[in-house]
Amino acid sequence: MNDFLYRGLIKDFNVRFAYAHTTKVSNDLVKTHQACPLVSHIISRAATAGVLCSPTLGEGEHYSFTLSYPGPIGKVIIDAGSDADVRATASSKQLMGTVEEEHEIYGDTGSLNFMKSDSRRVINNGTCEAPLMDVVSDIAFYFSVSEQLETDMYIAIGFNPDPENPVEICQGILLQAMPDCDHEGLERMRKVLHSDEFKALIAKKPELDNNFEILIKELLKDEEVQPEYEIYSAPNPRFECNCSRDKTMRILKTLGPADVKDIVEKKENVKVACQFCSETYEFTPEDVQNATKL
Repeated sequence: MNDFLYRGLIKDFNVRFAYAHTTKVSNDLVKTHQACPLVSHIISRAATAGVLCSPTLGEGEHYSFTLSYPGPIGKVIIDAGSDADVRATASSKQLMGTVEEEHEIYGDTGSLNFMKSDSRRVINNGTCEAPLMDVVSDIAFYFSVSEQLETDMYIAIGFNPDPENPVEICQGILLQAMPDCDHEGLERMRKVLHSDEFKALIAKKPELDNNFEILIKELLKDEEVQPEYEIYSAPNPRFECNCSRDKTMRILKTLGPADVKDIVEKKENVKVACQFCSETYEFTPEDVQNATKL
């Protein structure tokens, strides 16, 4: 089944929602990073959170989230565009054997840096705490606290013992309050979102085209009168990196005179690997000299 993304509005509650199936995106990420299962779990859910947020963007806009934790996971970075293109990485790729319990992965309270931009400018940016020790919950926390848009997400992921298709299922739902939201209605939906029954339901592979109708029916099961909702298709999610040789060369501009001198004297090429897709770009000492003169 191909990945997909839907967006919509529960009109009676004035609650925005997004529903994403990101199994292929997650498989592409896991195979690219060759991370351990713990980190693969985090990166896949982080990327799916980025996809779920993408329908709130205007055309050509991007979200960038950098979550910094004091625990061994270090930084988790997500970039997501309005076309549901997403990339994600973590500074640590191997954690198996280094932690015994889940909370040790993150450590104590971290921080989240957020930027919304397009090709011309930074539209909005901010920083807040990341106190919930989970990338998905901390992104939702940012929108709730810093953007004053009460937000919740739940993302389910399951793995296969197959190196070619390590992720069996990854999908999730976002709920977000709009102006004049019925917060009592939203709170009832959030309670169901985190119930064992709903978690079991969303952990299953979609078998029918109307899978979202099954999920929304469960989310609204406590309502005496079923609220009306609108649902629209959105661009299909995809793992995509926008790195290039030219963009990577700009990194060389940050080298100091001593570093440039050392590279030239050694007469060795410099290799720079993209942190998101592992594409490696090679530059000669002359390339380095020219880049630092620009």
